Amino acid sequence: MSRTYIVDNGWEEMVEHERRAMMELAGVSIFLIDLYNTYCDKHYIYMLMELCTGGELYEHLCQQEHKSVSVGAMRFYSGCIFEGISTMHSYNIVYRDLKPENVILDESGYAKLVDYGLAKKTMRTYTVCGTPEYMAPEQVLSRGHDSGVDYWALGVMMYEMITGFTPFVGYDQMEIYGTSCEWWWWWCICVCCFVGCFVGYCWLILESCGCSVF
Repeated sequence: MSRTYIVDNGWEEMVEHERRAMMELAGVSIFLIDLYNTYCDKHYIYMLMELCTGGELYEHLCQQEHKSVSVGAMRFYSGCIFEGISTMHSYNIVYRDLKPENVILDESGYAKLVDYGLAKKTMRTYTVCGTPEYMAPEQVLSRGHDSGVDYWALGVMMYEMITGFTPFVGYDQMEIYGTSCEWWWWWCICVCCFVGCFVGYCWLILESCGCSVF
């Protein structure tokens, strides 16, 4: 990453948050990208990370018919993501930017979380940040949020993976915010239904990897 580019965009704090989160979480879960070391010179900052050759989950979805996958595949990816964000939360780190572009696949097809630029070690925060389609109402309304926003975003991703589009859409950012806040109660019901569908299947997948969900 270019030092000049980081400074010009005011990203110094974001990059430092990302580095700290990745260093703390390195090696603790197979569903989180590993950071091996960091380096710097006069012009650039370097992060040496684990190689994952499967590409972004977003790219994988775009290659599918209707940009969606089967319910079984959705359960599999959701289980991997659930384990990843749950591990983050056990370290009091809130991810805050869960979306298909920030999930990559390894050579075996397992999903890993990457890009910790918005991750923050906190129990509760009031910063408005994230990608509009995946932001929970409490983020939009600046009422304070915690790790629950990551599970909201996971619910949005689950819906997207099997339908090919996100549930909250609009012509601009403000309209998307409006629909997510207006229909939050409906979405909570849908998330509960989705969770009931996939959680048992996730246990089997994760146990096969030697992981413990609870």
